Amino acid sequence: MLLARLICQANRVVPVADLMDTLWGDRPPRTAEKIIQVYVHDLRKVLMGGLGEKGERITFVRPGYTLRSDPDEIDVNNFDRLSKEGFVLLLRGDYQAALSRLRQALRIWRGPAFLGLTESLFLSRSADSLNERLFAALGARIDAELCLGRHAWLVHELSQLVSDHPYREQFHGQLMLALYRSGRQSEALAAYQSLRRLLVEELGVEPHWRLRELHHAILDQRQDLHVAPRFVLDVDVDITLARS
Repeated sequence: MLLARLICQANRVVPVADLMDTLWGDRPPRTAEKIIQVYVHDLRKVLMGGLGEKGERITFVRPGYTLRSDPDEIDVNNFDRLSKEGFVLLLRGDYQAALSRLRQALRIWRGPAFLGLTESLFLSRSADSLNERLFAALGARIDAELCLGRHAWLVHELSQLVSDHPYREQFHGQLMLALYRSGRQSEALAAYQSLRRLLVEELGVEPHWRLRELHHAILDQRQDLHVAPRFVLDVDVDITLARS
């Protein structure tokens, strides 16, 4: 957990008090500072090298420690950069290039963020933030593929995403669109009713207005449903990072 906390704030000083909170919460041992010194010593040996003549990776700078790193050495920095590029290309209508960038970004992921380390409140919140960025990139990648006419190919993947993440309305909407464009109107309508039933029964709310609009468009068999681009939810929701 110590290394994870330092990576989250790479090239910034993380106070010893914050490291203690990450490791032990509000019940640190009396020898917490000495234990952290031992952990840092061990990490320095593991991380030795890689910075050439720049010196140690982890240095003590009052009131804490800092992990020195080049930006492209940390996966999340590369993921954010590629995602931003993909979001911008998607907005510009360059769907093939957007798809390429977003696929590169998603390949960086090897599993849930900070798996097994989320007992720490800080790391739990950091994991939530990272996972939201993952879903934004995944949704944008699917939008790019829908714009390229790959709706039939996406149906299986979207069905699994809807099953795994039933409250993520974007995936439901994308599944509806993929089914309709594949000539499966009745299944697209059934997908909407399944989502609506879940939201009304479990949360007492209706689906997002964009999904309600999509539902009516499918009922009316509107011709513009076959015309790309058509983003299921507001694009601005998915490309917040692109504006930073």
